[in-house]
Amino acid sequence: MKIGKQNTDQSRYDIQSLISRAEQFRYRILFGALALVSICHPFFDQADTGQRLLDLMLFLLFVTAIFAVSRTRKQLIIALVLGIPALSALTATLLTRSGGFRTTSSLSTALFLGYVMAIILNDVLRSRSISTDQVFGGICAYLLMGISWGFIYVALERLDPGAFQMSQALVEEHPETFQYYSFVTLTTLGYGDITPVTPPARTFSWLVAVCGQLYIAVLIARLVGQHLMTRRDDVPPN
Repeated sequence: MKIGKQNTDQSRYDIQSLISRAEQFRYRILFGALALVSICHPFFDQADTGQRLLDLMLFLLFVTAIFAVSRTRKQLIIALVLGIPALSALTATLLTRSGGFRTTSSLSTALFLGYVMAIILNDVLRSRSISTDQVFGGICAYLLMGISWGFIYVALERLDPGAFQMSQALVEEHPETFQYYSFVTLTTLGYGDITPVTPPARTFSWLVAVCGQLYIAVLIARLVGQHLMTRRDDVPPN
């Protein structure tokens, strides 16, 4: 009995130690999940086998996002309340290709990712010393901003067809095109292949462009500056 109890205590200690170590890299783990889904999504969206892999990657993304913002019990509960319905609706959309599910999943996913972004920014900006992982947190927030707006654009086009001047086949068969448009707008590249037509679409587009420029110019620069100061302060004097 004592041996069994010792093994149980050791296993519990190992799990707690693993979680504690993972918490030190929570934003780097989230960054990896974001990069994986963003790069693979266009290639896996059509094939049946790829569809299952995409579902798995989306599940891992939601899990890592919830883990990244679950510092307190309240944050964890809110993340689960927002994340589980969003993931369910997103999975239903991928399986059924239903327009109704697509609108619901886009709005719920944008809300969940927006919450994750807000929690990360609050954590990073309130810290006096900035670690490498928190710099990754700032990058994650930027990526989450672009992805969230991409889902909002999908919902806007579904609710107001013709809000964007583009091929209708792209709207129906390749909704990830709006992720491309979101980041093109966020970075103010503006290739011109997709054009906002209606007033809401134009307003959302210029808002994203302004937010993207302010984020890079102000927030990222501040984070990198604070991180360098933290590293300098950690160096022992000669």
